[in-house]
Amino acid sequence: MFSLVLVISFHPLFITKYDKVYNVRCLYKEVTQIVTTHFDVSMAPPETLNYEITLPTCSYTIRKDSLDGPILSYAMVGDQVVHRWNCDSGK
Repeated sequence: MFSLVLVISFHPLFITKYDKVYNVRCLYKEVTQIVTTHFDVSMAPPETLNYEITLPTCSYTIRKDSLDGPILSYAMVGDQVVHRWNCDSGK
């Protein structure tokens, strides 16, 4: 069962005598039924796939104020910093 409360209000700040509230309930019946059938399944032979990739080389820097700002070795609380990752294509 699903339910919700629907409020139809004619003014955003005040409750008026024309406002309506509905409690909506959605009911559905569940029927348990056993279904049987016969079918044959032939297993396809597994296929081995070999593929090697080169992982990219990445570097990480923390920069001051912008993506291209100077690299920081320290910062103070309140300083604006940018975390920057640089990775090659891995090809």
